[in-house]
Amino acid sequence: MAKIPAQAAKVEMVDGRVYYSTDDWHTVFIVEPGRAKARKLSGEEADLARFLALNAG
Repeated sequence: MAKIPAQAAKVEMVDGRVYYSTDDWHTVFIVEPGRAKARKLSGEEADLARFLALNAG
């Protein structure tokens, strides 16, 4: 489990997923609906989260 700091940047999706990062989206964590624990993303899944975060404004 990864603990997400309060100052982390976050992007919330309409389906309930929440992406977090504390280092300008180099490391990405996700909290999915129905789960209390965050998990670290890698590969294409992390790339998609970075794209969404940077284009969310």
